[in-house]
Amino acid sequence: MLKTPRKEDGFTLLETMAAIFVIVVCLTVMAPIATRVYMEREALSQAETALSVLNNALIEWSAGREVRPAVIEQNQTSYHLLWQEAEPGKMGLCVQWKSRTGRTQKLCGEIKR
Repeated sequence: MLKTPRKEDGFTLLETMAAIFVIVVCLTVMAPIATRVYMEREALSQAETALSVLNNALIEWSAGREVRPAVIEQNQTSYHLLWQEAEPGKMGLCVQWKSRTGRTQKLCGEIKR
């Protein structure tokens, strides 16, 4: 009796290797992009923290607290506070820090007493 050839289900070695190659190429392209997105996200988080530092420092000054810190450390980042008295009863403050992306960032605000 003659046996008829069976049809094999599954993928050939060539098809599997082609699929793995496509996945590796996609990951190679996406890895630097994902790293950049993560760093920008960290920088945005630092900017939000700087805004909070700026707001809190100006509110404390407005409430009559005369201590003016020069540096505040939060989340492994140094925020340098640059106080500027614009006129009597009005204070300006700039917060400067180096972000995770390596850029120096600056955020300024002012308040009246």
